[in-house]
Amino acid sequence: RKEFDMYASFNALFPGVVDLLSEIFDLSKPKHAIQFSEMGPKIAAIRKAIIDKDSTLGLAFAKRFDLKFEDLPLSLFFNNNVLRDIAQKANGNPFDNTNTVYSGFPDDALVNQKVERLAASADPRVIFGKYDRTGMIEKPVVLMHTLYDQLIPPTYGVTNFENMVHLTGKDKYLVVKYTNGQGHCAFSPEQTGEAFDVLRSWVKTGNRPKGGIVK
Repeated sequence: RKEFDMYASFNALFPGVVDLLSEIFDLSKPKHAIQFSEMGPKIAAIRKAIIDKDSTLGLAFAKRFDLKFEDLPLSLFFNNNVLRDIAQKANGNPFDNTNTVYSGFPDDALVNQKVERLAASADPRVIFGKYDRTGMIEKPVVLMHTLYDQLIPPTYGVTNFENMVHLTGKDKYLVVKYTNGQGHCAFSPEQTGEAFDVLRSWVKTGNRPKGGIVK
């Protein structure tokens, strides 16, 4: 849903730079598969278009989605492919933003007036129903996340899961560790090993470890 909302609001502020949501979810029109060799030029074109229109607004938009500005073009490029893949697997659009009120932008009124609104055309359970999103964990879980992730910010990768676990009353089985990594799963081998050692010790001794930084 983050990717969906990012595209909807980006097109409201920077029209014509990336595909519309209605184009991404239109399965009647074949979509050219973007080759790896095309990625660099397309990301560069997105970056140039943002700077040419309003670099300050681009910075604010990136911050709204917990991104560094230099990672915004890559994220938009990546999100296009993610949303198209969801469209194909769900056989339509499983999201609905017809009642969404967008906030956190320099001009929220403008975004909400211009944002592309789409009703869901597919049952979200078709693609998402197979995943356990209950937070009902029964065994020790050590979740490690970088402080910055250009694809899955901690707000989504940690907070959402932590809230689900809390609702089920299973907090005793969850410990969150974090690193100062600056990228998607940017863990060193040593950090990964330390997290696994923490988990193994917890399972072996029964003593729940403390959350916190893995240096």
